[in-house]
Amino acid sequence: MDGLQTGATGVRLQCLRLVPSSWDCWTRTHPGISFDWTCTPDYYQRIMKTRRFPGLGAAGRRLVVVVLVGGCSSLTNAPSVSHDGGREAATHDGTGPGESVSYSDGAGNQKDSGSAVLVDARPAEVGDDTAAPAPGLDAAGGFGGAAGKDGGGGTAGQTGDALLASPDANMPAVDGRASQPDSLVVVDVALVNDRPVSVPDGPGEGAGSDKNTPKGDVEIVDTARPADVASTPLTVNAGPDQTICDGSSATIGSSAQGGTRPYAYAWSATPSCRNCITAPTSAQTDVVPSATTTFTVTAHDSLGAVATDSVTVTVVDVTAVSGPDVSVDPTAPVSLGTPALPGYTYAWTCDRPTCALSSLTTAQPTANPTLSTKYTVTVTSPEGCVASGSTMVWVNLSVSTTPKDGEPAYPKSASLLVQFSAGVLASSISSDTVMLNEALSGNSVAFKYTYDPSLNALVITPTGANYNPAVAQYQLTLVGGATGIVSNDPVWPQRLSDDVWVLFTLATTSDLTVPTVVSSNPASLSTGVATNASVVVTYSETLDPTTVTAANFAVSTGVTNVTGALSYDAKASTITFLPAAPLATLTTYIVRVSGIKDLSGSTANMMTWTFTTGK
Repeated sequence: MDGLQTGATGVRLQCLRLVPSSWDCWTRTHPGISFDWTCTPDYYQRIMKTRRFPGLGAAGRRLVVVVLVGGCSSLTNAPSVSHDGGREAATHDGTGPGESVSYSDGAGNQKDSGSAVLVDARPAEVGDDTAAPAPGLDAAGGFGGAAGKDGGGGTAGQTGDALLASPDANMPAVDGRASQPDSLVVVDVALVNDRPVSVPDGPGEGAGSDKNTPKGDVEIVDTARPADVASTPLTVNAGPDQTICDGSSATIGSSAQGGTRPYAYAWSATPSCRNCITAPTSAQTDVVPSATTTFTVTAHDSLGAVATDSVTVTVVDVTAVSGPDVSVDPTAPVSLGTPALPGYTYAWTCDRPTCALSSLTTAQPTANPTLSTKYTVTVTSPEGCVASGSTMVWVNLSVSTTPKDGEPAYPKSASLLVQFSAGVLASSISSDTVMLNEALSGNSVAFKYTYDPSLNALVITPTGANYNPAVAQYQLTLVGGATGIVSNDPVWPQRLSDDVWVLFTLATTSDLTVPTVVSSNPASLSTGVATNASVVVTYSETLDPTTVTAANFAVSTGVTNVTGALSYDAKASTITFLPAAPLATLTTYIVRVSGIKDLSGSTANMMTWTFTTGK
């Protein structure tokens, strides 16, 4: 027969030569099963084909049990068997070798004998898992043969009814007992774990004559349908490639399609990244790669089909390179940043009121700070990724000294002067950071000092008896570094980059030279002077900064002094007066300088001159 169907359950088909009376018997005794006969009467094939029925899904995976049982008239038109199985085993006890029960076997007299064999007829690539007893079979039982055309009548094995009812409600239970094998019984039983399972032979004694089979078999086959092998192939989609900013996350993946549910998922990354996949066994997951990474998803369906797909997540690493920290002397220029990248934008800021930058929007501006400053650049990539970075520009605390290093004949009567490039913290000046010693012996020389914060000037006056020309050489030491003299800047205090040493030799004669004015600007009797001009006076030698005061240096209109700030540059021996407000136009101003002394105490002559502003 061809085209056997049991309700919603497809079964394995066989084509047998059966007389019409056998068909009628079958339909009478098994009304729940219908047939579509397409076989020719002369066609004989053990198993012709397996028909599979679509649309049943995983629930449609079944086994078919084919058993010869009695209940109707004997088979007719059965051909003779091509071997003598009955003679071979007639003298045995029923447990010897025999042939699979089919209509062509001669079934001899036998008691309770038989065997049950479960056969997985699916393609090899479909099977998996491990064998286990099938439900509905009694391992101790079996199915006995029954009388056939070439053998005498017999009784089927009484333990054959161990086969239970099908899970399909439309399929009745089957009793293995029978006396005449004239019909086929097809019973639907679920296969366990997709593997063959064997059931031992039942007990009994073999008996019979030629062409009798001493025992019968039960054959169980898997009738997996197209739905089990998926009507559409299994596919999985990892999603489109993405570009993200460093430190951001991306969502990738979606549910698999086709195949047979349920699905299982496994994600991997190349290059591997630890903890960058938040849900490695889900269809969709968030990923947080630190570098460009390809993520691959592998999907398995319930029948073992496998599908893979990959997605690349490109990570834009915006490194806001503003450059390394640097140390420079005051007013020394320094280049910041790194070369510009195409499509990137740059924005610079600093922690000072004035950044002293050549540009705030270029990748590599030039800085010229007078105080230590922290510069920050914000970089934006073409994708909109933003990063920031900072560079610290340390402006060194520098000094100018009188005497200068290597001075050969410094007057004994003159004080020593140290002028800092910025105001220093008074508490950082002490005998631990300022020292005067005999250069050869290292003996210390006593001194006293004063510090003028308005002029950043430290005046040192030696008082020790061992400070005299008889000693070959002296050394003034100013301690720098982390434990040395520090500026009073509350933001980024400046320090001497290293210790400062000044070696000098005392002169054998006293300094009696009086300081004189070398130049003045505006010059005496100048006209048309700008209203924003400063007054600058340069002397012939280093002055005692303590004498550069508003009482000794004044600019007035005759009766009213102009307010402003005085500064002194010891290195250039220059006094500068900066008016607090612009000067009046077309006005004559008077400059009076008196009481100015050098470090030896010699007083400069009083000087007075005038200049007139323009419009």
